[in-house]
Amino acid sequence: MVTGEVLERPISKAQIIARFLALDGDPRFRDFAGKIEVNEYGDLLVNAASRLHVVVQKRLAAYLEQQLGGEAMTEMPVEVKLQQGDTIRLRVPDIAWSAAPGFFDGPPELKVLPRPPELCVEVKSDSNTLKDMREKRDELLAMGAQEVWFIFPERRQAEFYGRDGRRDASQFGVDLTGFWPSY
Repeated sequence: MVTGEVLERPISKAQIIARFLALDGDPRFRDFAGKIEVNEYGDLLVNAASRLHVVVQKRLAAYLEQQLGGEAMTEMPVEVKLQQGDTIRLRVPDIAWSAAPGFFDGPPELKVLPRPPELCVEVKSDSNTLKDMREKRDELLAMGAQEVWFIFPERRQAEFYGRDGRRDASQFGVDLTGFWPSY
């Protein structure tokens, strides 16, 4: 792909992953405090993270491990397929949790998960729009996540979603009442 080129159709899976992996060695992104996703055209989607966002993300990942066991990872890229056949984009849930032993294991060069784990969490930040969060939720659920949570730190509220739509409570039985006062 030539930098500055206007693309009329999506690039290949290999090109998308190569574009993402190239960021690792790019000094411009070495100390970037945020999340970078890559869409099907190779565009970088950048979200800056506030202190509150980072604190909630870190503490909620630890809280999930304490409440559910398993393993929680932050900022782990996941492939999601779009409706247009084999077209993919890379999405980065704020928190990805799995009960499956070894779900996140792999060689050191594994930097992109081929599918989402059971639970993906999005912590609302100033740069997120609800439209973008909903699109990401739908893509993660379509690729196999059992549940996606939206966390609204300033309101101390959570929304839970499964393939059947919005839920009153998480299917994982996590009570967030004890989490909110901790930050």
